[in-house]
Amino acid sequence: AGAAELNKHISAENIDLAKTAIEGAGELKSASSMDPLIKALKDADEALKPRDPSQPGGGRGLLSRLDRAGGGNPREERERARELQPLLKKTLSSIIGVQCQDGKDFEDWWKEHKLTFKPQK
Repeated sequence: AGAAELNKHISAENIDLAKTAIEGAGELKSASSMDPLIKALKDADEALKPRDPSQPGGGRGLLSRLDRAGGGNPREERERARELQPLLKKTLSSIIGVQCQDGKDFEDWWKEHKLTFKPQK
């Protein structure tokens, strides 16, 4: 499959499909996969943030509002994030050849290097 096809499935609801797409993106090392991979990692980071019980929705901000509006299950989102987060970090690092802390760090790196990016061999 090409990068465009894989990119469509990086955030698939089906976790096995998402994993396959993420792994495929890591093998292709296409610059076009960076934004969807970073977005998926930032979503996972957000889902795994400690929740503040004093906040409405457990302090998860936008995601908790989306969970309520869309009927999403916060526990399932956290499980999914726990499973995908390490794979997303590993895949992004393998594409760019740099270790980053989290989705925000990858995003900052990508903004700075996007125009001169050459994938790792």
